Amino acid sequence: MDRSTRLQSARAWLENYIGRNVASGYRKHFGVDWVCAFKELELLGVRIDPGFKSRILRSAEGDIAARRRRKARREETYEELPDQDEHYAYIAGYTAWGFAYGVTWEEWERLNQEDLIDPDGEETYEELPDQDENYAYIAGYTAAGIAYGVTWEELERLNQEDLMDQDGNTNTTGNDESLEIPF
Repeated sequence: MDRSTRLQSARAWLENYIGRNVASGYRKHFGVDWVCAFKELELLGVRIDPGFKSRILRSAEGDIAARRRRKARREETYEELPDQDEHYAYIAGYTAWGFAYGVTWEEWERLNQEDLIDPDGEETYEELPDQDENYAYIAGYTAAGIAYGVTWEELERLNQEDLMDQDGNTNTTGNDESLEIPF
């Protein structure tokens, strides 16, 4: 509703208004902000306490500033995770035919290993642990520094699968040399 139509409707609304705070009621009834409500009520001849008006407008300005700060903070912290799949560590885009292109996992590994070599040509990855409480084998680290590799649960499952045949029985056939203890 535009201002002229709202002012015509507001005259009838004011005659029937029985609430305590006419500015708040006007704002809610007509769906306008505080600044608009005060301006239009003054145009209609309604007297508004200047102290009340200044307190409300300062509060509204504070709300607007807080909303802007929250929005800016959200925009700063929002970091879209890169697209990935089983072939690509980073999907840069898609061809017209819908095929993905980007950095493969093998290329990613090589890039991570290159990052672990300092300018003097010395490898620094030896300083990093190959395992921790979550990973039995750490294959590498993402750009954000998050480890990836084989977890302890995956290693246990793989070890169990190696000991079982297709029927779920313990595998006692096969190469017994791998089971011998070298004493």
